Amino acid sequence: MSTKIPFNNSLNLKTTKYIQSMQSLNENNEEVSVVDKDDNVIRKEIRKNVREQILIHRATYIFILNSNNKFHVHKRTMLKKWCPGFWDIVSGGMVQYGETYEENAERELEEEFGLKVLLKPLFKFYFENSQTKIWGKAFLGRNDGPLKLQKEEVERVELMSQEEIEERRKKGENFTPDGYAAYEMFLKENCFIL
Repeated sequence: MSTKIPFNNSLNLKTTKYIQSMQSLNENNEEVSVVDKDDNVIRKEIRKNVREQILIHRATYIFILNSNNKFHVHKRTMLKKWCPGFWDIVSGGMVQYGETYEENAERELEEEFGLKVLLKPLFKFYFENSQTKIWGKAFLGRNDGPLKLQKEEVERVELMSQEEIEERRKKGENFTPDGYAAYEMFLKENCFIL
């Protein structure tokens, strides 16, 4: 059974709409790294154009596990442009222009979960579907303590085992496709032992 990490993130409709409009303004103008098929940075582009034109970009995928090897799986808020309301097995985000994967991972983890933990690099991978093209780099961190969630991005976090994740998918719960692809690679590489 999954363990819920207590966090009240209820927002009224007016506040939600305001945050959504402000977040949209900020996110749309954020400059991210556009890369080629070999993950070489070729230019900067605003996030909105990267999404709309389905340009190849970089992103980080941070697995946070507790001492019992349960994943910190978060429910994305409905404010998110990419996969709103989906479960995500990883924390992370688009790498900003001039930022390394490592810098992005540290920044995103602190923003989304309020965590500063040692991150171990795991693997790089390429993910593509009809909506996105991403070069990703995965990291592993450990945490048994409390989280400070970014209310605009993270609705809640639940600790889930590998079996619980699969059970929820079989029941039809949505998981981000890129995060799930990273998770499959995590399992294939047996990253639990790292």
